[in-house]
Amino acid sequence: MRNRYLPLQPTAGLIGKLPASDRLIFCLLFLALVTQFFFVLHYANQAYVIETPLRGGTLREGTVGAIAHRNPIFANSPGEKTLATLLHAGLLRRTPTGTLTTELAEHWQQEGNRFTFWIRGTATFHDGFPVTANDVVHTISMIRARDHDPHSPWHDVIAEEKDEQTVVVTIPEGNLFFPEQFTAPILPQHVWKKIPTDQQKTYQGSGVHIGAGPFRYEREVFQDIEQPKSITLSAYPAYVFGRPYLDRIVIHLYGSPSDLVRAYHRNEIDALHSISPSEIALITQQGSGTLYTASTNRLFGIFFNTEDGHLLQDPFLRSVLSQYVDRNRIVGDVFLNFATATQAPLPSDADTVWRDVTHNDLAQTLEDIGWIIDPESGVRVKNETPLHLALVTPDVQDMRSIAQIITDDWRELGIAVTVTDLPPDLVSIAIRDGTFDATLYGYEAEKPTDLVPLWLSSDAVNIAMATNFGSPTLNKLLNDLGQQDPPERFSTGQTDRWRSLVYDEVKAEMLQSVPAVFLYSPQFLFVMPTRLKGIGAGGRSLGHVTDPSDRFIDVHTWHTRRERVWRILQHHHRIYTYDDTKQRQTTGTRTAVSETTAPSPRSAWE
Repeated sequence: MRNRYLPLQPTAGLIGKLPASDRLIFCLLFLALVTQFFFVLHYANQAYVIETPLRGGTLREGTVGAIAHRNPIFANSPGEKTLATLLHAGLLRRTPTGTLTTELAEHWQQEGNRFTFWIRGTATFHDGFPVTANDVVHTISMIRARDHDPHSPWHDVIAEEKDEQTVVVTIPEGNLFFPEQFTAPILPQHVWKKIPTDQQKTYQGSGVHIGAGPFRYEREVFQDIEQPKSITLSAYPAYVFGRPYLDRIVIHLYGSPSDLVRAYHRNEIDALHSISPSEIALITQQGSGTLYTASTNRLFGIFFNTEDGHLLQDPFLRSVLSQYVDRNRIVGDVFLNFATATQAPLPSDADTVWRDVTHNDLAQTLEDIGWIIDPESGVRVKNETPLHLALVTPDVQDMRSIAQIITDDWRELGIAVTVTDLPPDLVSIAIRDGTFDATLYGYEAEKPTDLVPLWLSSDAVNIAMATNFGSPTLNKLLNDLGQQDPPERFSTGQTDRWRSLVYDEVKAEMLQSVPAVFLYSPQFLFVMPTRLKGIGAGGRSLGHVTDPSDRFIDVHTWHTRRERVWRILQHHHRIYTYDDTKQRQTTGTRTAVSETTAPSPRSAWE
């Protein structure tokens, strides 16, 4: 019987028996199929493979300022604030866009002047102890003991422990500083309860560096018996937002901005901040750094002494001086456009300003109010009194350059100006003693209500008191601005729209009464190594900073290395990356997470 199944023939043999034209068509089709396969593989790879950060790397950060206070609630110098921000965490933290989000608190709510916070069950201090409501209550009591000023934000603030993870904070009616103050660092009660109140400011003993921030204290190198030369911090694996990608941050401390810049050129550091715009070109020429900028709450201006008997008591004269200052020249020539000109009392209103009046218009205004040019001196005179102003400025290069531009402008109008450069602390004394006609000065303000403690005429030590400026209209508007509920002339309190309307009135009154010549809002400048990624709000912007230490807001996302992984493996990869060095320790009914090298809570403190 014939075999029904024929043996399979090799494919090559079958193709070889085809006509030449069919073989060509087959080869072309096969080539197209292979090419299409590789295209599909490539696009699948693009669609399902992503880049993820890898752990590792060290950042060498340079900053100016001595470390006199290790207790973060007394941090004052840039170096102290840098250390406090990296080592410690608050109930809330700022985002790169300037808004507030939770940190140690899992969530929170506000009911009138009462704030309730629920603390994360995973929040721990660097020694393994859990963060509890008792730590929050004790920290707030320490801050209140620090500030005896009745005008301080924490005056009469009451914190109560509802349970181990819940705390209720009640603030006095009319306190406009919250909730921003809840970014204050929370300290471990089990460490600080042992330190007498009068010693907490200068305490530098055991446990002083323990916080709940993204990095923890490792070691330091001293340049003399008291002052550190550098401080090394290492990533804290149990930080509430996950272990930071960077392994270490080394903080190098310098005595002056010029020392800081020289250290960068010597390659001792690869990150620095708060530098003068004039240094930017030389720094970025090295090619190893990227410049980041951020908007700030800082506003600078010329503040007038309006006390009775002073020349600048006259609001018409102050108005002329305000209108004849070339703010755009200050921004361009002094700050290389790393600032924004303004005529408003809030930095958030900063925008390009153009002079809309001419020299002749203002010269005529001065003559109309009695100030006539003396042909011999070229200075304007009224009732035999020369228009001669004493301008006090801090002895800082940028301030001296600004003062020169201002005096050039005013001298064109026939106004004589004597500039006195003083150390910053002596400028404060001159303002306090009233020995000035005008002074270059700056303040910080973020929202309209911030103007209330700055400008309301009261017994508080503020700008209104220092410049002897008092306007009944402005005081009424500021009182309205500071109310919890809208004034009677507004029909609804559903939103803060009424507060914006009151601020518009405040701004109009300030432009009319001219207590100061508002000039510019500077940008915050921060140079980072080009290899470092995950910084800020996107692009080369850090977003918004309230304080220079805010540059570390998202430090846990900074990284120097990346790898490509399939999306399907991303979750598994992340678990491996964050948990491979962690171990669990049980403390009471809560779980603390620490690195294998972390001390046991019991052995360290009890």
